[in-house]
Amino acid sequence: MSNIHIDLTRCVGDGICAEVCPLKLYRMVEGKPQLIKGAGAFCIACGHCVAACPKGAIALEGMTPDDCTPIEPGLRISVDAAEHFLMRRRSIRAYKATPVEHHVLEEVLDLSRWAPSASNRQPVKWIVFEKPEEVRQIAEL
Repeated sequence: MSNIHIDLTRCVGDGICAEVCPLKLYRMVEGKPQLIKGAGAFCIACGHCVAACPKGAIALEGMTPDDCTPIEPGLRISVDAAEHFLMRRRSIRAYKATPVEHHVLEEVLDLSRWAPSASNRQPVKWIVFEKPEEVRQIAEL
């Protein structure tokens, strides 16, 4: 359940929030977005509406426009680069003896929370073992 707030003074009526909402909780009425009845109960707090609104007129409980990383056009990858990255990816089977720094592990785990999950529930828990002997003990089990 999410508390959705629309700041109509900032809204320009472009309808992007209604376009991107996967559950279609917004409808456009006279050029302004309105929430359907019970929208807060159905909202999965995916944040699409917040991130997509160019004027920052949409906020969810616990998520404001300031929480959304803006898309930087210069960082967009080409179709060829995406294909190369995805089709040539391989699982690593031989590991270096050099440990991964703790702050790098924290960054990777933090990034993992952006991966999609059903209803944005993120039903994943991570256990990190940083010492090789601990990994060996777990592998033996």
